[in-house]
Amino acid sequence: MTTQPPGAPRALAREAIGVLLLTLGASGALAALGAIHWAVSLVAVTAGVLVAGVALRRSATPWQRQAGTAAAFGGLVGMAATAFIAFPPLGWLLLSVSVCAVGAALATEGA
Repeated sequence: MTTQPPGAPRALAREAIGVLLLTLGASGALAALGAIHWAVSLVAVTAGVLVAGVALRRSATPWQRQAGTAAAFGGLVGMAATAFIAFPPLGWLLLSVSVCAVGAALATEGA
């Protein structure tokens, strides 16, 4: 029979409540953004996909890196499409900044 540390059930309950509150808070924030303007909430969601893709890209296994690359690319395409639909100059700005970021990453890869 294994014994758990004295605080294990309390720590598990605290983590479960934390995840629930995080989910509810994120849902509320997205709903509030959606009430402000549809483009703001869509950009927030696609930015979340982009950040998740970048986080997955740093994983150890090859399939996670590929999934991270696909998610990051999908998030960037979603943000660019939303920006072009809402305000075309903002879309061009996002596209130009993305090209600059790729150029900087390629230029400094050997450093």
